[in-house]
Amino acid sequence: MSPDAPDYTLLSDVNVVGSVTLDVNVVGSVTINTNITGASSTVVLNVNVTNEVLQSKLAKPALAFDGVDDYVSVEDNPSIRLTTYTIEVWYRPLRFDDIDVLLYKHCDATRANYCLQVRNGKLYSDYKDVNGVPHSVSGTGLLTLHDYNQCVNTYDGSTYALYLNGDLDNSVSVEATPDTSAGYDLEVGRYSAGNPLTPQGSISIVRVYNRALSSDEISHNYSHPQDPVVEGLVLWLNFDEGVGTVAYDRSGSGNHGTIHGAVWVSEQGQVAPLLNVNLTASQITLNINITAQDIDIKVYTPSGRWVTGSDLFAAKVTTGTLAPGGGEEDVILDVTGRGRIKQIGLWLDVTGVTEGWADCVNDAILRIYLDDDVDAGTPTLEIYVYDIDMLNGKEIYGRMEHEWYDDTVTIDTTSYERYYAKHVSENGAVKLAIYDRANMRWIMSFSWLVVNCEFLEKCRVTLYNDNASSTNYLYGQATVLYGVYP
Repeated sequence: MSPDAPDYTLLSDVNVVGSVTLDVNVVGSVTINTNITGASSTVVLNVNVTNEVLQSKLAKPALAFDGVDDYVSVEDNPSIRLTTYTIEVWYRPLRFDDIDVLLYKHCDATRANYCLQVRNGKLYSDYKDVNGVPHSVSGTGLLTLHDYNQCVNTYDGSTYALYLNGDLDNSVSVEATPDTSAGYDLEVGRYSAGNPLTPQGSISIVRVYNRALSSDEISHNYSHPQDPVVEGLVLWLNFDEGVGTVAYDRSGSGNHGTIHGAVWVSEQGQVAPLLNVNLTASQITLNINITAQDIDIKVYTPSGRWVTGSDLFAAKVTTGTLAPGGGEEDVILDVTGRGRIKQIGLWLDVTGVTEGWADCVNDAILRIYLDDDVDAGTPTLEIYVYDIDMLNGKEIYGRMEHEWYDDTVTIDTTSYERYYAKHVSENGAVKLAIYDRANMRWIMSFSWLVVNCEFLEKCRVTLYNDNASSTNYLYGQATVLYGVYP
């Protein structure tokens, strides 16, 4: 469960029903909700974003820790030197290490007044008492990766307990006053400078109380993370600033935190989205100048779902029948728009070839045209068909050695004599082929060719018979797996 998103200052709620231009300069943490429903309107939305994290009502900010040395420090003072306490941290782990320190308040160079850790995915806490004796409690439940976990540690003077997501995880009986020696800052995400033990993940809330909350109060905080119990609260870092190096204390105690290296993100672990925009007009121009850190843009597609940038290449397949004669070229794929070719496959047969040694497909060329090369008629890339199987570790072109068999094989109700085609080469690659004696042709199947060709405007894929004087025809099927923006 993720913490509830708090209310934010709303910059603009705009419902556009005609032609309009919106110029918006964003310098703070704001939300723009825009619903454009003009059936034939032209909408221009110009947005200049200069804040470091783009907030929305869908996701409050959080701090991401790199698993190396990021941390937040709160200066030592009497209000956070505690003999009874509750520590509450909302943590979204990306991985588990032997020790991940969520919060540590030292009482000496090596021991804690209080702390909260994750060890191999389970909660753990220890402290040193006034007599120098260490005490600890270990959790039994495993935290959930890539989701927020409410992690809680309490001590009331006799019971030392851990809670995970509102439920008691484990407890032990301890009657020993914690050491509250002064001079050590409270740190979120670090044990010490020389041994950080920094977690890799995001933290969205840190709260410290000067008393042990009851199980009902902990359950309340789990269900209402933005409306918590406030009695005894001495530190509340809500990490909702979204910008800067200061995390402000909302408890009223003035225990503000200084951020060292941790990066502002959203609770989902990525930069929060700025715009929730529904555009249904006939023409849209969206100009956005973003000077923030990394951002992921989500688009609501006509298919009825939100997609990220990585989802924008929807898989599509086209299959065409080919029959280029000598010097001829057949089109397999011809699309307009931005996208990427992913794979190409061919199944061909060659007519007019007599028995014996034969160069069956030497003249077949796969051509790929991208963008301006489509109109220019100049191939961006040419691949000889025999190279496709060479790239796949097979060779089936050129001179083939006949090894006839007495049996036949039937394909589409037609019987063919079975045949192994072996190219005379060092790697000895062998590919099954079939010779149709009656029609004097070779039938061969080619493997998939994995390609990575991106196009911005246009793309064309063809098969070309390079031998203008050839009487052979390259019959068959070609399949292209490609992606375009939905």
